Amino acid sequence: MAFYRNYDSVEDILRQHFAPRIQRLFDNVIFEQPATVKLEDMQAFFDRFADELRLSLRAHFEYVIRDLFTKNMARYYANWAGMTPEHLKYWTVFMTNGVYGIWREWLLTGQKESLAELHTLIKKLQISTESAL
Repeated sequence: MAFYRNYDSVEDILRQHFAPRIQRLFDNVIFEQPATVKLEDMQAFFDRFADELRLSLRAHFEYVIRDLFTKNMARYYANWAGMTPEHLKYWTVFMTNGVYGIWREWLLTGQKESLAELHTLIKKLQISTESAL
């Protein structure tokens, strides 16, 4: 019972479990780690995370993961220059949904492409979208 006294809900437990892991993933991207380090760390994260994502879908708690992902995407884009705060808000929502959707599909369909290929695709989509603005 002592364990459960520390949390108000299962959602709180899940947030505490996933929050630091997802934050570390984004820290590697935000804080200018070398590309090889980023890809190695991300691959290790996704190798462990794929089963947890599948479980989150079956147990109907994927929204916790998506919310943490969204907060970290906002942290990633927080210092982007050249956009008004309103435009930055929309850009963050747009990119969050796109990147999360791509990663989700990739994880759920067996990670057939390499992570490097996936990130090349995300980068192309981002550049194309930026140039269309």
